[in-house]
Amino acid sequence: MKINAEIWKVYNDRDDYMIAAANVVFEDSFVIKNVRLIKTPEKTFIGMPSFRNRRDGRWRDNCHPINAEFRQEMFEAVMEAYEDYIAMADDEQE
Repeated sequence: MKINAEIWKVYNDRDDYMIAAANVVFEDSFVIKNVRLIKTPEKTFIGMPSFRNRRDGRWRDNCHPINAEFRQEMFEAVMEAYEDYIAMADDEQE
């Protein structure tokens, strides 16, 4: 499956773990907006768009991958887009 990610925001000035936000497009036919790239001391991973449940106050994903293999493909696409974004920003600063 063709997965394209586009970084639309990088969070360099935040104290929390979120480092970027992306839109992820599947087969040029379906998009998930606001996928978060999160880096903790232990690992880097993606967070899906979510909402706070009114009944119990917990956060719930709006959508999510069904299996670990697809989540990994999405993560790799977002991470590659992030690395490209950072490299391009570095080139512009030189």
